[in-house]
Amino acid sequence: DALQPLPDDPTAPFRRRLAEKDKARVDELEKQIGGLRVKAEFEEAIPLAVEVASIRKRAQGPDHWETTDAAKGVEMLRSFSTLPKDAQATLAEADAAGIKLTQSFAEGRFKEATDLAQTQFVLRRKVLGDRHVALIEALHNVGATLLFTEEYDLAEAAYRTALSFCREYFPPDHPMTALTEASLAGPLIRKRSYEAADCLFRKALLPLRKILGDNDPQVADLLNNYALLLADRGDLAG
Repeated sequence: DALQPLPDDPTAPFRRRLAEKDKARVDELEKQIGGLRVKAEFEEAIPLAVEVASIRKRAQGPDHWETTDAAKGVEMLRSFSTLPKDAQATLAEADAAGIKLTQSFAEGRFKEATDLAQTQFVLRRKVLGDRHVALIEALHNVGATLLFTEEYDLAEAAYRTALSFCREYFPPDHPMTALTEASLAGPLIRKRSYEAADCLFRKALLPLRKILGDNDPQVADLLNNYALLLADRGDLAG
């Protein structure tokens, strides 16, 4: 069952979190990487990403999903750094749109955020093609903003496309796949497709709890959303 107690496994991914000092260093490096990306300085960002990957490998182990993601992040920056300058500038513009949409979304300007999310997706697709892992984040942003502008069919389509990418690029136990399944439940709930939404929540919950742990904010949000679904259905007992 999706809500069963987690086994007491000392090797579980959520038990291999970064220590405070390492986390502070990784957070600072990732902030610097983001600043370089919006300036199209992808080559300059590579050594910083290498340090992030090194810290995670040492502290969390080579098989941890965050270590694997960090290594892939290095390779992505290397591939971006070899692109023509105009393509690099387009990717930087997409990153800048992502930063702006986060602010617009937080301030409740959902139509503006939707336009920025679409811009981010279109710019990345223009450079990277129709099936690239970097499109997953953009599709999530598109889906989230469309959900708040009540364009539920379009939000569902965005999340379904993101989910197909996740299943193509990530291993089955990667948290992004489970998070995308849970996100897809959002527009389905708004469309009163309760059984389909319930299925997605139950499919996502247990693997996400095993990976991130019950104290993770994303897991807490998912549990809260699932409780809201049960309340809408009049089935609080689950």
